[in-house]
Amino acid sequence: MSEWKLGERLPDFTLPEASGESYTLSHDQKEREGWRFIIYFRGSW
Repeated sequence: MSEWKLGERLPDFTLPEASGESYTLSHDQKEREGWRFIIYFRGSW
């Protein structure tokens, strides 16, 4: 498992959203400035 520390840059990634669309970090960074808070929930449905 990879580990990142505060201030390090994350690699670009794309994740599926609950709405069926996709979230891409690089696209989001172009849309707005500021911090990102990403919650990874690993569960079974």
